[in-house]
Amino acid sequence: MKKTIAFVGSVGIPARYGGFETLVEQLSKRLVSKHEIFVFCSSKSYSKSERKKDYQSAVRYFIPLKANGFSSIFYDLISLIRAIPLANNIIILGGSASFFLPLFKPFLRKKNLIFHPDGTEWTRLKWGIVTRTYLKLSIYAGCKTANKIIIDNAALNKLYRKFNKKCVQCSYGGDQYQLKDEKMDYWLSIARAEPENNLELIAETFSNLPSEKWRLISNFSASAFGRKLQKKYQQFSNIQLVHSTYNKEEIEKHLNCCKGYIHGHSAGGTNPTLASAMWLNKPLLCHNNIFNKSTTQGYALFFNNTSELGKLLLNDNLNTLKLARHARKIAQEKYTWNTVSDVYESLFI
Repeated sequence: MKKTIAFVGSVGIPARYGGFETLVEQLSKRLVSKHEIFVFCSSKSYSKSERKKDYQSAVRYFIPLKANGFSSIFYDLISLIRAIPLANNIIILGGSASFFLPLFKPFLRKKNLIFHPDGTEWTRLKWGIVTRTYLKLSIYAGCKTANKIIIDNAALNKLYRKFNKKCVQCSYGGDQYQLKDEKMDYWLSIARAEPENNLELIAETFSNLPSEKWRLISNFSASAFGRKLQKKYQQFSNIQLVHSTYNKEEIEKHLNCCKGYIHGHSAGGTNPTLASAMWLNKPLLCHNNIFNKSTTQGYALFFNNTSELGKLLLNDNLNTLKLARHARKIAQEKYTWNTVSDVYESLFI
């Protein structure tokens, strides 16, 4: 008998935004032959001609609201209300509206609610005190209401196990990209233009190292921070600032061509692009924190500031290549979409 599964909280499929969207697309593709899949999507992110109900045999429902920012609360709530009569398994991605989940308890008694809280979202520097407090309470409410909790990084175990729910660790796949021998001479970072991703630290380092090239793919126009970053560093000939692309082939080429990947993320969780860089056998320079160390299992070089990153860039040695080979082995074991799909499928009722 087919199980019914609804995904709530992503922008939608096909993936055009980030980790959750890629997760939903990859899971849908693998599960749809055995189960009924429903995906809630933002009509603001897809043109009218792109809003066909079926996508790769999954059923899409379009909500006329943006899936991010303040409107994400209402977007998620409407998606949840529509998902309840459709599916026995409801996967909530992120904590935008989970503050209100306890109100839905009477309607969720026979449902299997799986909550993916997205790391430590409330710690992001871009949020003010009110938003941080709301997000923290929202994550708490989601964890208390859900039947199962999914975390994407071992370093989050201590934080989430206090809820005494089944807490399952499951990261992301990186094998949607194919390894190709297309080496070039630049370092690469792919990240949203947010302070906790340490993009200014990385940019400042390269601004003082004209012999080293860096390519940053980011959504510069989406925030004042991003626009300021672009204005300040676009003058440097060794720094290439590329506006975000969600085209799989383009991202694959950027990743394959770089000589190494610099990962500045410091807010909690496993980053899907870091998993992809590991899969593609790239030397890794990562911001020094427990989440990146957990993802790479230590098979990277770590930095805390511009001085340390600068030294790592100048000391181009064989150790980084050796670490990259170990990191790829980890990715082959842990960061494959078939493995991720099997974990999720084991949670369904």
